[in-house]
Amino acid sequence: FEPSQLVRMLSYAYLHGVYMKLLFWPQFLCYDYSMDAIPAVHTIFDIRLMLPLTVYVFAFASVTAAFRARPRYRRASLLSLALLVVTFLPASNILFPVGTVIGERLLYVPSAGFCLAALVWLHRAISPPETVGLAKQSPRVRESASPNGHHNGGKKTGRGSAPREKRGAIEHCPKDKPAPLPLIVLRKLFAASSVGGVIVSALVLGTLVR
Repeated sequence: FEPSQLVRMLSYAYLHGVYMKLLFWPQFLCYDYSMDAIPAVHTIFDIRLMLPLTVYVFAFASVTAAFRARPRYRRASLLSLALLVVTFLPASNILFPVGTVIGERLLYVPSAGFCLAALVWLHRAISPPETVGLAKQSPRVRESASPNGHHNGGKKTGRGSAPREKRGAIEHCPKDKPAPLPLIVLRKLFAASSVGGVIVSALVLGTLVR
């Protein structure tokens, strides 16, 4: 019932951050958020707006990572994000005003998409990387496979006519040995440390200033 449209927009944005905080860290749960349980945001300089800003940046990064993921993870990532966003949209105060401030029951279906996205990310983090293409070839094999007709053991081969045994050796070159699983997990965690640090800081900050 706030007459100012700016205050309503800022307060709705802050509620998005509160909802995401409940998904990441459901420390404080309440069955009734009425009676000014969450004060309205009256200015854009309110420190609490760091929470929804982090949520929006994280959402954009998640969608970008989902589109850039490998085909085996792309469909599951997009499905989980769609399940999270589409089911939360009616309760987000974006399409129309909702008659409640915060309703934890409204996160029941979106939490399924959130858990599915977390599971996809975890499986992607612990899975070894796929080696694409042939391994590094020895200089002798590369020389014999050259289409310019270089010498091969004193015998000059024709253009593009490498011996059959050499071709078989090239086709069956061993692949690179994948990195150990702990090293892969550490790489993934280090790559996500910047975004994760911002999210954790915003969640802690939102809890303290609440």
